[in-house]
Amino acid sequence: MKTKKRYTVQILGDEYTLVSDEAEAHVAQAAATVDELMRQLAESLQNVDPKKIAILTALRLASELLLAQESLQEIEQKKFALIDRINQELLTPLS
Repeated sequence: MKTKKRYTVQILGDEYTLVSDEAEAHVAQAAATVDELMRQLAESLQNVDPKKIAILTALRLASELLLAQESLQEIEQKKFALIDRINQELLTPLS
């Protein structure tokens, strides 16, 4: 079991303390991604409540996650189809 550690990150100028069993680099990269997306939205949607920016960021990340999961599922289906094809070729007697 991984040991949980405390990390301090900055997102949109505010400091947050996180507890995670992930590596520090992973936590830092996740925080940097959220910070960058929130900053982009804050710049394009000036004078918008930070809570709304956070929700829009969460929706964008959720959408990206769903797209990645769909892509992974397609790859898995192609992999299994290829395995089936290889198995069929191996089981087909030579003439």
